[in-house]
Amino acid sequence: MSMKLKRSLFLGTILLVCLFIWIVVFQTITGSDIFSKSSTNKPKSAAEKEATSLPKQTKSTSAINVSQTVSTNQNPTSNPISEQVDTSPKPEQNSIPAQAPSDPVDSMSPIQARQEIGKLSAKFDSKDFVQAARNKDIYLMKLFLKAGMDPNVSYYDPDQNLTIPLAYAVYNEHLEGVRLLLKHGADPNAIEIDGGLTMLMIATGELEIIKELINSGAQPDLNYDKFNSPLYQAVSLGRTEVAKLLLTHGADPNLTTVDTEDINGESTLIRLTPLEKAVKMRNKEMIQLLSKN
Repeated sequence: MSMKLKRSLFLGTILLVCLFIWIVVFQTITGSDIFSKSSTNKPKSAAEKEATSLPKQTKSTSAINVSQTVSTNQNPTSNPISEQVDTSPKPEQNSIPAQAPSDPVDSMSPIQARQEIGKLSAKFDSKDFVQAARNKDIYLMKLFLKAGMDPNVSYYDPDQNLTIPLAYAVYNEHLEGVRLLLKHGADPNAIEIDGGLTMLMIATGELEIIKELINSGAQPDLNYDKFNSPLYQAVSLGRTEVAKLLLTHGADPNLTTVDTEDINGESTLIRLTPLEKAVKMRNKEMIQLLSKN
């Protein structure tokens, strides 16, 4: 073999080695596979794709495991995944329930209450106070009491039978007004001189108002000049439940009171007890009730 041929083979070998080294370096840097691409042009099968993607999945899973391990070492009792995902708002602790708005009159001074009365075209006097009770105007009643009005004032109106604010509230079955007046010191034993009516006699048909009056100190047997009594009035009207309530609070079924009866076309005074009145009316249920007391 001639020297020229040997030299050519040697140079060719060196070129092949350099080319191979260059290919290896290029694959290392770019991660491409020149030989596989050059050897076949067929698309990769599903198995080949899955096999190719496995290293990346393993790397991702390993990263998650490392992150979990670090978090677990920092706080063994915590759950790092749930802490990262659960971002929902937490319910408020020790929440205070909403309070109902207070009465605007409560925040007023007496002077402000009088000014408000004037704005409503009313005067600060007994006439307009009694009128407010007659009309069941609870707001105006509150203003009068806030401004310092005596709850026991009276005003005589020739066109009306009552004169006392509490009497009107009871007569109109205005429970809120009754409670308001009693709270501010209205007398539950007040008597309407015109007719001799006590508050309990006026309230004979309303159980809740009778309870309010008795709880505030109303006397169940109080009457004016021995003329009727609350219990006698209840018997006369056939109010069995009212009679039971009055008897429970100490009303006397044998208390003699004065009543009027039409005899031969004339109004005649008679004296009867509640029990005698029940017998006269032949009310068996009332007779039985009164006889037990």
